[in-house]
Amino acid sequence: MKRRGRQRCWEGWAREPAFVTGRAEGPPPRPPRWRRGPGLFYPLALALALFLAYLWVRPAVAPEAPAPKAAAVSPEVRELLAIARRQRADDRLTSPPGDNALETLREVLRRDPDNAEARAELRAIARTYARWARIAAAKGARGRARRYVERGLRVDPTDAELHRLLRQLGGE
Repeated sequence: MKRRGRQRCWEGWAREPAFVTGRAEGPPPRPPRWRRGPGLFYPLALALALFLAYLWVRPAVAPEAPAPKAAAVSPEVRELLAIARRQRADDRLTSPPGDNALETLREVLRRDPDNAEARAELRAIARTYARWARIAAAKGARGRARRYVERGLRVDPTDAELHRLLRQLGGE
C-alpha cells in the first residue's frame, strides 16, 4: 500500500513533490512591487515636510560673538607653571624654602596677577592640605592635622573647608 504525504527514501523522510500532491510549497507568491503600496514614501514625505516647516518658522538666531581669546601667557610664566605642577606632583607644596609650588605660583601671580591656572593650582594645594588633615585626624594625629590645616590656610586663607577643619580640631 502506498503512503500519502511522506515516503521513506534513502536520506530519510522527504516530502512528496508539489506536482504529486497538488499543493504548492512555501509562502504564497508576492505581488509585483508596484502593487505592494507606498512603503516608506508617506512617512518620509511627512518627515521632510515637518523639517521644512521647522526651518520656515524657527526664530532667527543671531550669530554668537566669538569667545574672547585667553590672554597671551609669556613663555616664562608657562615655564613657571610647569615647574609648579612638577613641584606639586612631588608633594613639595610649601617646603623646602626656595623650591616649592607655593613660592613658584606666587611668582607667577606677581608676573601675571590674573592667571587663572595659578589660582587653580593654589586651590589644589589647599585641597591637598585639607585632605591630608582629614587623614591625619582620622588616624588620631591631631597635631599633625592642625599643622596641615595651618599650612593650607597660608596658601588659601579663604578656604571654607580648612576653616571648618580648624574649628573641628579645636582652634581658630
